[in-house]
Amino acid sequence: MIRETLIDSRQEILRTAARLFHIMSHAMDITEEKVVNAVRGISDPEERLRMLIRRHLNVVLSVRDREITVMLHENHPLPPPLQKRINARKKDYIHFVENLIAEVQRLKRTNGVVSPRAAAFALLGMINWIYQWYRPDGALLGEDLVRQYTDIFFAGAFQ
Repeated sequence: MIRETLIDSRQEILRTAARLFHIMSHAMDITEEKVVNAVRGISDPEERLRMLIRRHLNVVLSVRDREITVMLHENHPLPPPLQKRINARKKDYIHFVENLIAEVQRLKRTNGVVSPRAAAFALLGMINWIYQWYRPDGALLGEDLVRQYTDIFFAGAFQ
């Protein structure tokens, strides 16, 4: 009886992990489709970064896609091999953002006060934390957030 219960529990945990991995993988697919793939064709690095900020914010603010941000923060229940696969995709996105920021810094000839890595983590942290406080009927509307977040980021990252 105990052995059967343990086997049933283990099987349910594996099914749950598989479902969670599928959801997280889908979340990364959406981020790649709606953000990365959407900006790759923009030749001007500054415009590409501005559009990345807009597109990423729009994903986070979208009622349909908002859970993506939450899900990507909650990958600790996954078994280590699945965590590694999700984390690798997240790292790819972080490196994409970091490299884009470095490109804009070179073009703007900034003095290097803010490293591209620190800037990438700051930008993604700002955007990905919105789900904690954003209210569609609140004082800050989506388009206002896009403009203000872009202004804040450019003012700090490109000194």
